[in-house]
Amino acid sequence: MALEDLADLIRASNSNLNRKVQELHNETYGQLMSLQSDMTEAKSDISVLRQEFDLAGTVTEMKRKIAALEAEVAALKRTG
Repeated sequence: MALEDLADLIRASNSNLNRKVQELHNETYGQLMSLQSDMTEAKSDISVLRQEFDLAGTVTEMKRKIAALEAEVAALKRTG
């Protein structure tokens, strides 16, 4: 095998290796972007769930209604 043939073989092999590395990089990058998208969606879902299960506003409203009812009962006791 001539030196020039060997050089051509090395260049072809190197080109093939570079193509395979690029394909692997593109595939891996796509998978990472998909994972990032999934994580973003999961964080959004968690945020929605937190808002739905946040009972602070409900508790505050219930306390206000209880206080109003207690005041009404106290007023009725005084007049009755």
